Amino acid sequence: MSFFRKSNEEIVLRYASGIQSEIYGEDHFLLEFDSSFFEDEFVLKKTFKPCMPSLLHAYIEHSLVLNTQEVLCECGDVVRDDIADELRLFDIPLRELNTFSDEDSYERYLSAVYCENVPKKLTPDIFEVLFNRRTIMKKFNETIASQIQKLSYARWNEYLTSDGVMLRCSYWPEGLKRALFRREQGHCAICLRDLRNLIANDEAYQIDHIIPIKIGGSNDPTNFQILCSECNKTKGGNGTDTSSFYSPLFK
Repeated sequence: MSFFRKSNEEIVLRYASGIQSEIYGEDHFLLEFDSSFFEDEFVLKKTFKPCMPSLLHAYIEHSLVLNTQEVLCECGDVVRDDIADELRLFDIPLRELNTFSDEDSYERYLSAVYCENVPKKLTPDIFEVLFNRRTIMKKFNETIASQIQKLSYARWNEYLTSDGVMLRCSYWPEGLKRALFRREQGHCAICLRDLRNLIANDEAYQIDHIIPIKIGGSNDPTNFQILCSECNKTKGGNGTDTSSFYSPLFK
């Protein structure tokens, strides 16, 4: 049975574009990719097993909250009406400005209401937009890997096999398999070999870590792709190959 979500496309695409720019480090955006987000045990717990919601879900929420707080702090009188309008699009009831003693109190109120309600509504749809682009997932996981590489086995032996190397997960949840199959449309993510018959019979195809475990890769759902056996063997334990190929709707 198919499952469908209703999405506010204009808002989702705008935020997805902004978060993509943060991931790629484009400096014209307000919030750069925040390395401090990766510095505690929460990230290890999230990426130790391929569970949903993913680390990218957590980062999207983190970004939405920080962006909103910072924008309201720096230029609240300019953006507060836009934020109030966005909240109303989600049928969130709001108090009016004239019920507050001052504008700062109103802006703090808007920030609190937004951060409590909007990120959890928008995050799944923003995730879908970003997850569908493997090159974005590769870049995201390169940043995760750059943090994992700094970790010592002595401090984090519950999660690591050696300094900077996470324990490998070899169990793939059915939901992850389905998601990767749909994104890859049943083809190898590198050579585009048609794997649909193999997948249907659970034969020789591979679920691959885009950023390999031995160079800081994690078990987060965003760090996987489907490969044929040949491409998986060629990629090996140090390669980070993927592709931006996709199947056009019109040919």
